[in-house]
Amino acid sequence: MKPVTVTTTIERPREELYALIADLRNHEAWTDHMLVDWSGSAERVRVRSAAPGPEDWLDIETTSMTPPSETVERTIGAGGKRVSYGTYRLRSLGPATTEVEFELRIEQMPRRERILTPLIPVYLRRVNRKALARLKEQAEAA
Repeated sequence: MKPVTVTTTIERPREELYALIADLRNHEAWTDHMLVDWSGSAERVRVRSAAPGPEDWLDIETTSMTPPSETVERTIGAGGKRVSYGTYRLRSLGPATTEVEFELRIEQMPRRERILTPLIPVYLRRVNRKALARLKEQAEAA
C-alpha cells in the first residue's frame, strides 16, 4: 500500500514543535479521536485503537530521531500482524512558522484486513488530517 501523507503549517518555531512531537505521551492530545487508553513513556506507549471492529492494542515506539526535523515511530498491532511506520517531518518556513508533514506507511497487515485495502488510505488520510489540525490548534493556542 502507498504511504498516506498529510501536511499542515503551524505558527510555532520548529524546535518547539519538535520537542512536543518527540514525546509520544503528548500525542494523546491530538490523536485521542482515534487512539485511546494511553500509557507509557516518552519513547514508547501502549494505546487502543478507537476504530470500529475488534479491540486492537497498539505498541508505538520511537525508532529514529533527527532533531529538530524528523521523528520516526513504529507501531505494532493486531497481535504483531500489523506493522506501520509514522514519520513526522518538520520544515522551518520562517522564525515562527513550521510545515509539519506526517507520513504513515503500512509495512504489513493481517490477511483479514487486506480486503479493506482500497478503503484504508481514505480512512487514514481523514483521521490523520484531523490529528494534524488538532495539533495545529493546540500548538498555536499555547
